[in-house]
Amino acid sequence: MHNRALLQLTKFTKCENVVVDQFTPEHTYFKYLETEPEVYENIQFETKAEGKYIAVAVASVLARYYF
Repeated sequence: MHNRALLQLTKFTKCENVVVDQFTPEHTYFKYLETEPEVYENIQFETKAEGKYIAVAVASVLARYYF
């Protein structure tokens, strides 16, 4: 879902800094996406990113509400 959201978002705007709250090691994240036809790769993974970046915290709240 992260990859799909990033691909959809970048259709409409240029994203220079993409920060994701690290939920798995970076190499594992990209291994999960090996079969995807398109993968957004310019991602900065950080643990506890919700506490460092307001945008990550807001995205988390929106995602929890959506799901």
